[in-house]
Amino acid sequence: MDIRQGGPRDLEGIYALEVESFASPWSKESLALDLKNPLSHYVVLEEDGDLLAYGAFMVLADEGHILNLAVAKDYRGQGHGKTLMEAMIQAAKDRGVRAMTLEVRPSNKPALGLYDLYGFEIKGRRKNYYGDNHEDAYILWKEDLCES
Repeated sequence: MDIRQGGPRDLEGIYALEVESFASPWSKESLALDLKNPLSHYVVLEEDGDLLAYGAFMVLADEGHILNLAVAKDYRGQGHGKTLMEAMIQAAKDRGVRAMTLEVRPSNKPALGLYDLYGFEIKGRRKNYYGDNHEDAYILWKEDLCES
């Protein structure tokens, strides 16, 4: 398995993971634009040319905002989410990020467990954040990224 920086050539694989993983996936057009955004950074995990997982974050000043993290269904529970988190945290540190944030569904227990493992803490809630079912979102933060 290889982990590398993602880019526009990964659009089809990332979009397929989006559709498979999320009730409200990003559109292919939105992903194509974001993959070209100099503030966004993608990390992909692939094997034999197949995209198994990806993570994306955006850098604004010294803060990083995790946009998405998805692992193909057949590869979940095998540590690939941890591999992506470690790669994203390192990539964020390399870009001078001091703190990271993200939103996550309270019902997404596997994701909450992963983020807790890396020191993210619930700091707030966005009411009716998700359009598909109006579920709230937890706002998680990891402060002092450079110390981890």
